[in-house]
Amino acid sequence: SFLLYRHSVRPKAVEMTVTPAVTNLGEKYAPALSRDGQRLAFVWDGGVGPYFNLYVKVIGTEESLQLTKQASLDFSPVWSPDGRYIAFCRILKGATGIYIIPSLGGAERRVRNTLWDDQEFQEAFRFAHRLSWSPDGKFLAYSDRPSRSEAASIFLLSLDSFDVRRLTSAPQSRGDFS
Repeated sequence: SFLLYRHSVRPKAVEMTVTPAVTNLGEKYAPALSRDGQRLAFVWDGGVGPYFNLYVKVIGTEESLQLTKQASLDFSPVWSPDGRYIAFCRILKGATGIYIIPSLGGAERRVRNTLWDDQEFQEAFRFAHRLSWSPDGKFLAYSDRPSRSEAASIFLLSLDSFDVRRLTSAPQSRGDFS
């Protein structure tokens, strides 16, 4: 003899509501969610353009914290693995490069000069992110041109020694990104 027990549970329909995370007027790009899913980094033109600065917002709140305040094109924010810092790219005459800033605000510091230009800023929004933080927080992978006459390659920057190692080479192409 055997006992057969059959119980059918139909899943209840889950009601989904979509709520915009950022409702500010103006152009917003490059959203990056913190590892814990609680904060969103993004670049915004402040509703007036033409510059883009870096902002952070706690998900579910209205206010955004403006981290950068330069007349620059800031883009491609990435969170450090521990969530304490954000690395980002900046195009600004005489100060173009990779920067790191505390995610709660504070002094930014440039960790690498780059050869990006305004055209690459537009391309970054269309198809290519420029940065990626290593899981151990010790390196940043980034895309840049080795010289003004060469296509973009991917490099690895040590945040301890600031040594750079070229990882890819893209002859005869638009370059390596993302």
